[in-house]
Amino acid sequence: MAIIINVVTKYRLLNKSNFVIVILLLLVSLLGFKVWNLNIKVSQLTESEAAKTEKVPTEKVPVETSSLDLIEVPQRDNEEKYETLKKLSVEVQISYFSKLLGNPAFINLVGENQELKEYVYVDEDFYAQAVTDNNDKVLSYAITSRAKDFNPTFEMSGLYKVSLNKTPFSEWRIDTFNKLPLSCYYFIGAHDPIYYFEEDYFGNPGNYLSFLVGINNSATYNDLPNTYDPYDRMTWGRIDCEKIKQADREKMAPNTFIVRNTLLVDVKDENLFKGGPSVWFGPDNIQTRTLNE
Repeated sequence: MAIIINVVTKYRLLNKSNFVIVILLLLVSLLGFKVWNLNIKVSQLTESEAAKTEKVPTEKVPVETSSLDLIEVPQRDNEEKYETLKKLSVEVQISYFSKLLGNPAFINLVGENQELKEYVYVDEDFYAQAVTDNNDKVLSYAITSRAKDFNPTFEMSGLYKVSLNKTPFSEWRIDTFNKLPLSCYYFIGAHDPIYYFEEDYFGNPGNYLSFLVGINNSATYNDLPNTYDPYDRMTWGRIDCEKIKQADREKMAPNTFIVRNTLLVDVKDENLFKGGPSVWFGPDNIQTRTLNE
């Protein structure tokens, strides 16, 4: 701006015709100065905000997990596992089992119209099986010990007490009226399955539930109790408990404990297990043996 004034004064250029031009030049120069000054301020402000951003860390927003995420189960010793297994129950939602046991390894549709679901949880010491209705309510569950030295105890005062792989079949029921259990089941196939189970029902004292102990060949076992008649070993289903050798019941112990809601099954139905023991007597060895552990 000073240069323009000096030039006009020196060469006597200021007259009516160029006076307007001088004024315009002055205005343009003033506008250019303001724009330049504004750019500097904007640049300084930008640098200041950038500095603040670097000093304040970005807050991480937690990602909402889905129902398919893995459920982490803490490492437990045998005593802790025993206490966990005692908490299992019928009538609860299957999510309660998953909270205690982690994610199931197998989920199968079962039932005549596939209206039920079977969940199998896998631990190095046991299998836990649950059968649910279409509302995810547990109707039956089974615990199978996979090791001779894994001996969870299940009991109900005055009715039964069984330690898996320890308590003989002849001693699991605490009953002074009936010598034998309500029902016995025998299944022997050419290869699979191989099962023997005893069942009792205790009415009101037992919460109107059925309780079973037996041998499931998904886990370690020695043999099944023999029958007095060798041909009875070809039985596939319910068998008269009097046909089982009592000497074998006194020395053999179950590896599986089952609790069953009687709404699921009728203990008087002779055709109940015509489809074989799969689902109703714990995990199926044909499936569990596929595990690569």
